[in-house]
Amino acid sequence: MIIEKIELKESTEKSCDFLNPRFNLITSNDKNSTGKSTYCRLIFYSLGYPIPSTEDIKFEKVESKTQIVNDNGNRFIIHRKDKSLSLYTEND
Repeated sequence: MIIEKIELKESTEKSCDFLNPRFNLITSNDKNSTGKSTYCRLIFYSLGYPIPSTEDIKFEKVESKTQIVNDNGNRFIIHRKDKSLSLYTEND
């Protein structure tokens, strides 16, 4: 499985990231405590894992759409909003 795209929305804040299928590097320009681990946790949360929230971000308030592709080239979208998790094919 390859994660191609992840959209995150919390209140009025939105982000959309397209990931490279071969290599992705998450950095913070020589600063610590800038959200690298939180971003990785949000990716796992968007895939359905029961990841606890952080102090600053309540994950149950984050709506996510994660586009993945499997080994056969089929694309799926995983939509998570609080405890609701839905899986769609690319054409649904």
